[in-house]
Amino acid sequence: ASHSCDRQFSEGESQLHLRGKIQLFEWLKSLGHTVELEPFLPKLAQRPDILLQSKKQTIAMEYQCSAITNENWLLRTEGYEKNHIQALWLFQTPQNKYKAHAIQKIRISPIFQNVINYSASNVPYLVTYDANAVQFNYWTNLLHVHGHTFIAQVLNIPLEKQHFPFYEPNLITY
Repeated sequence: ASHSCDRQFSEGESQLHLRGKIQLFEWLKSLGHTVELEPFLPKLAQRPDILLQSKKQTIAMEYQCSAITNENWLLRTEGYEKNHIQALWLFQTPQNKYKAHAIQKIRISPIFQNVINYSASNVPYLVTYDANAVQFNYWTNLLHVHGHTFIAQVLNIPLEKQHFPFYEPNLITY
């Protein structure tokens, strides 16, 4: 299988993007969520990869496999938010060989830094999805060193063991 997000398929999608989007859609459906694949939102003239509806909120899940400019990311995110839709960006996990369940130095690109979350106990973390390995990757307890360099604990959760809403990491204690 190709690791490239650049090989184009229908409507400019790569095989990896198509596979990841379908995996995520089927996973959310299997958890009992109300989801639509690529619905057209006329008010926004946008088509999110997955639209998730619950009693409390609407979430546009964007599985981002190829590069996106900060401007395009911001435009799409603000478009959703202005229409009371929460944007949830899941980037394809970079193919760097990080050790699972280890604390290590990692590089987080500026666009990935846009989607860093904070748990209820204020632990900074980032969730990515790897359509090749069919797993979520958590970079947790993020500590900024300089530039794009962080210290993080890396955790992998297979798709079938993940919940939605996502697990929130705990603070590392010694």
